[in-house]
Amino acid sequence: MSGAEYTVFRDGGSGVSIGAEARLPTGKPEDLLGAGRASFTPRFIGSYDGGRVGVHGDLGYSFRDITDALGYNAAVTVVAVSRLTLIGELSGLRLGGVGRLTEISQPSPQLAGVDTIRLASVAQTTNRLDAVAGFKWNIGETWLLTANVRRPLTDVGLNADWVPTITFDYAFGR
Repeated sequence: MSGAEYTVFRDGGSGVSIGAEARLPTGKPEDLLGAGRASFTPRFIGSYDGGRVGVHGDLGYSFRDITDALGYNAAVTVVAVSRLTLIGELSGLRLGGVGRLTEISQPSPQLAGVDTIRLASVAQTTNRLDAVAGFKWNIGETWLLTANVRRPLTDVGLNADWVPTITFDYAFGR
């Protein structure tokens, strides 16, 4: 995978960029390593930094991957008080034609009165949307505590109801 980004406009922490990502078919699809074909994703990225409030987002569309895909992200950061930042984020992916699994129930051909249940793919557009909320707290000069919780807003794919994350970061050399 390789990519490039160009800043079209910049004013302090605000700006607009365009970018692109290219993926080459270097893996073996039969070993489940790669898609077996090249893909290209142009991307639009924007950020606004208003001091205490920041709004950030990006939008990209993948061509020629396993399927065409629209990926989008939006985030808001708010400096609540000195050393504490609140974070909210939405992250989505729209896949065209990949489909989803569904259960199909049919009478067993060999056992009378018994239904056989199997999984089958239904061709349809699939949408996935996740929300993240959390905070970053600068405990001291070199310590940062980050806590987030991710919640899927759609039922596509394998999902955990809530995924909490807590990290402590320490900056060396200050």
